[in-house]
Amino acid sequence: MQYGYFGIFAVSLAGAMSIIVPIPDTIVVFTLAGLRVGDGWVFDPFLIASAVAIGAAIGEFSGYLMGFGSRKAMTGRYKENVDFLVNVLNKFGAAAIFVFALTPLPDDLVFIPLGTVRYNPVKAFTPALIGKFLMSLIIVYGSRFSIGIIRDTFGVGSNLLSVLISTAIGIVLTITMFKVDWTRYFGKYLLR
Repeated sequence: MQYGYFGIFAVSLAGAMSIIVPIPDTIVVFTLAGLRVGDGWVFDPFLIASAVAIGAAIGEFSGYLMGFGSRKAMTGRYKENVDFLVNVLNKFGAAAIFVFALTPLPDDLVFIPLGTVRYNPVKAFTPALIGKFLMSLIIVYGSRFSIGIIRDTFGVGSNLLSVLISTAIGIVLTITMFKVDWTRYFGKYLLR
């Protein structure tokens, strides 16, 4: 809270740049979006979404650079995933980038192949930015909506307790989203 929107930008940038070690940036945004002071919210939803979108869209290019630099070193199962997504990108381009940015699908699985095939960075940035912005609005309003439901359902009087319960629910949902093998479930539909 001390660093405001710049802190939200920095957390989103770091979260998008972390390829190996996940940073819970979505949980941080979810929590901060639910903070209230008196009758008002601490952060404006559109400014939160803007800070997240810019940070995340820029941060995703760490995967792009990784793909750009490691084109010849890919082997095994990882190469199969990259080959699958290269086919998707060749077929759907910006729409695929937008869908991965908007949904909990792992963006690195798109941005690494983007770098591998030397996809135009400007064409990749725009749908990533729009997708991240819309995803962030969903997170912000989801946080605010869930806090209201928790307060009304459980009669929790404290905003802090409502935020904590809502954040715990957000953590469970986030972990669930990352545990799903999205390629396995949606791969056959994307390549039609």
